[in-house]
Order: sequence, then C-alpha cells, then structure tokens
Amino acid sequence: MILRKFHPKVMPKTNEEWQAFAQSLVDQFDDLTTKIPVGESVLSAAYAITADTTWQDTGLSITLPAAGTYLIGGNVRGFGSVSATLNHISTKLYNATDAADITNSERDVIFASTTGASYISNISYSMIVTVNASKIIKLYAYRAAATWTASQISSDVSGRTNLTYVRIQ
Repeated sequence: MILRKFHPKVMPKTNEEWQAFAQSLVDQFDDLTTKIPVGESVLSAAYAITADTTWQDTGLSITLPAAGTYLIGGNVRGFGSVSATLNHISTKLYNATDAADITNSERDVIFASTTGASYISNISYSMIVTVNASKIIKLYAYRAAATWTASQISSDVSGRTNLTYVRIQ
C-alpha cells in the first residue's frame, strides 16, 4: 500500500532498502493510475436542435465501463437566437442503457431574453452518479417553443462541448 504506518523496526535502513521502497511506491502508483477508469468524449461538430419541446440526442456520449460511483463532468456550449417569444435551450444527461434520465441533470444553457439578439453561453456539469453495471450516458438537448432563427449545441475551436468521467468508488 502507498500509505501505511511504519514501525521503526521495519523502516528501510540502508540506501538499497530505501531505493527498493521508493521503487515499490512508484510501481504501486503506476498500477493505481492505470486501474482508475477515466474517459472523455468531445462533440465533433455543432448539433442543430431542430424541434421545439422535444429532448434530442446530440450524439455526444460516454460509456461508464463497470458498476461503481463516477464523477461525471463536462462543458456544454450553446448558441441561440429567437426572432419572437423569449425562451431557452436546456440539456440533460440520459442513461441510454436503461432508457432513463439522470436525476437532477437538467441545465439551462441559453436564456434568450431579447428577441432578435444572439446568445452564446457555456455551462458545466459536475455530478456524482452510481451505476450497477456498464452504462452509456448521453447528452440530450431541448429548446422551448419559440421562433428560433438558430439553436444549437456548439463545439468548435471557440469552445468544445464534452463529457468526462472518473470512477471514484
């Protein structure tokens, strides 16, 4: 183990023992870092939201590889413009394996408060999710009913939309 209590009688005494001890710590750390599941997925291009009041699959997903507790993070970049009726664009995380929303994952990305204006915004995700087996988690987008001249989840050199995970338990 990397962290342990040492009794003076079992502490390394010679240079060779200290080198062996240090190498064992390095080996254990390397082993630990290769065993912690982590991953990231980036939306390859902008996703145009094409329908009002319908949750749509943006094409961005991550696969949680096994049962456990994960920290899911990410950034979502949105763009929207309405010519009439003030409204918003939202996202949520969706467990595609079980066909179920991730509880409390809804986020407003854009709130269009002035007709005729364009809005660009970034929001972040940071959620702890526990799963009982491997699961596919997708990013869904929604736009409220309005007269949209543009509505999309963006991902380009000005800002990427991504999802990440790290297993924490």
